[in-house]
Amino acid sequence: MRLSNLPSLGLASILINALQSNAHEPTLLRGGQLPIPEAPSPEFGNELQDTPVVKDLYLDTFQLAGSNWRASNIRGALLGSDADVTMFFKSMTSVEGSGGCNQFDASWDKLGTLIQINGTEQPLILEHMRVEDLAPTRRYCDGMMAQVENYFFRGLTHDSLFYEFDGEELTLWDAVMGENGRQTRGMFIGRFNNVHVPSWGGQSLVGMTGEEAKAAIEDINPSLQVQTIPEGSMMTMDHRLDRVRIFVGEDGNVNREPQRG
Repeated sequence: MRLSNLPSLGLASILINALQSNAHEPTLLRGGQLPIPEAPSPEFGNELQDTPVVKDLYLDTFQLAGSNWRASNIRGALLGSDADVTMFFKSMTSVEGSGGCNQFDASWDKLGTLIQINGTEQPLILEHMRVEDLAPTRRYCDGMMAQVENYFFRGLTHDSLFYEFDGEELTLWDAVMGENGRQTRGMFIGRFNNVHVPSWGGQSLVGMTGEEAKAAIEDINPSLQVQTIPEGSMMTMDHRLDRVRIFVGEDGNVNREPQRG
């Protein structure tokens, strides 16, 4: 995710307390949220007015739990729509998917946030995560998909990963140690497109009452804004991936699988 539409000088005043080392070096902030300075440095005048914008961006940081992804590129190999390389984050601790031939289950954990500043460019915000206990099936495959699956699984089992979310796209990189002794992004692992969630936590919500479905989604990811809406109601057309709308029929039951948006 990139911060845009913020003047670089104002951004410097916001990040000055968080980045106490050389501004050209990456800084890893544990806990996944950016500390907001208590007061501006006098030399930056009134630039603190940007602070609420940055705070809102971090409070709305995309949560992977409950999201579903299909790969379009693994280690530089472009994949067609028929390639079944996927990741479904079932909850805030578990992920499942396919490497193209074999299905897998694993656990995952968010480790923190990396802020990379390069000269006058806008800061690059990368989330830090770890995937562990990867357990794939043992189906045999060969050819191109065997190589793609091998690259994908090896990337996931790296010590830790950095990921960037930008709109409808998720990009993964290896996490490596830089020359300055700090972790930074390394080799590109893959790029994924957001797709409809096939089910929530392995279960379909169709047929549940609206309240039952709402409770099931909030159990998977409490940070989501879950709304129950009668089918055919008027609503805003904005697209927000921190929101799930549950459409219910006249009987109050869910008649289609809820999705983010």
